[in-house]
Amino acid sequence: MQYAIIRKLVHYEGPRNICVVGDDAQSIYAFRGATIQNILDFEKDFNPFGINVFKLEENYRSTEHIVQAANEGSTSTNARSKKIWSDKGLGQKIKLIKTMTDAEEGQRVADTIVEQKNRYHLRNGDIAILYRTNAQSRIFEEYLRRYNLSYRVFGGLSFYQRKEVKDLLAYLRLVVNPKDEEALRRVLNYPRRGIGDTTLDKLSEMAGTTETTMWDNLLKVEASTRAKNAIGEFVALIQKATELNGNAHEVATYIAKGSGLLSHLKEDTTVEGMARLENANALLDGIKAFVEEDLETESTTDKSLAAYLQNIALLTDLDQSEPDPDFITLMSTHSAKGLEFKSVFVVGMEEKLFPPPTWPWITPKDSTKNGAFFMWPSPAPSSSSRLPTPTAVTASGKCVLTSPAAFSKKYPATCWKALLRCRPAAAAR
Repeated sequence: MQYAIIRKLVHYEGPRNICVVGDDAQSIYAFRGATIQNILDFEKDFNPFGINVFKLEENYRSTEHIVQAANEGSTSTNARSKKIWSDKGLGQKIKLIKTMTDAEEGQRVADTIVEQKNRYHLRNGDIAILYRTNAQSRIFEEYLRRYNLSYRVFGGLSFYQRKEVKDLLAYLRLVVNPKDEEALRRVLNYPRRGIGDTTLDKLSEMAGTTETTMWDNLLKVEASTRAKNAIGEFVALIQKATELNGNAHEVATYIAKGSGLLSHLKEDTTVEGMARLENANALLDGIKAFVEEDLETESTTDKSLAAYLQNIALLTDLDQSEPDPDFITLMSTHSAKGLEFKSVFVVGMEEKLFPPPTWPWITPKDSTKNGAFFMWPSPAPSSSSRLPTPTAVTASGKCVLTSPAAFSKKYPATCWKALLRCRPAAAAR
């Protein structure tokens, strides 16, 4: 629409002074209908009216190694010839870190942050962790909490404060403790079952009068036939989950599917809706990691849902404390545009995540846009950058083999070096 308006304006009989600013190497709003073709066609369409093209090629923030990688990673046959440069010196090389799993990736990032703080005396505020989707923050939040490293999530809530995560956790809390009235109020009619506020008020009143709990009165409360049937199904679901002789992940998966929560989230196909589904699945993946971690390390034999909730309660206690003014920044690469940090970790650098396969406007063959997605954070680090790449990730409860993002293979060998897997830093223990 804007492009069509500009084409009309140039036919105005009078002064025709129009300034257009754009980047021919990226199109970050394709999901809203934007097309990079507008800026690519501009010179051809408006050349008859006389135009001047000014290239802004100097990068004032990053060192040369980082700028060179950004240049190569965003190379496009469609873009005009443009070479970004910097006079900040070569700086440190980009470190490519290959890990076996996404869980190891989270631990490796936390270990490296501790090492950087000790060796280079960096503040938390000098460090950022960037990811493509907000659901990826869970692993890094958990490890930062374990290492007592202050952080803040920008562009969204902390993982365990997101509605869909709190909804699923409320179901799980209710399985462990049916007397948890806060959890019961939250999920009794979510997803909607036809149980209204009037029924909830009656349950609360009955519990207060008889000195019992709301759960004790679920099957006794007066309600419409539809509400009674819904309550009966709800009680049966929780009781069946309570009786399951399985580990935390098996019970959580049963609840997530049986409650209709996952199906409800799948119905929303907007960008925000897909993000909420990713968060719910990320929580299930985290529960599975909890179970499997116990199996591998034998740190505890209790893999029950109650043990998992107790572990999460310890991690989330930090949400109630006073925020530390010196914090590590966690945000999506999209949100990081225009910001600057001394050390940046761009995580999850694998195919089908930069960008995600759930984004229909990006095709796997569209390497131009894939490279542009990475170019957002590339100029952000002023001195050092690390790109962890897991060989396998847990997605929807399954271990999925991955490969490094295709555009990362374009980096000149002179501006990066690979870091071998190693034991966690002792300082992080």
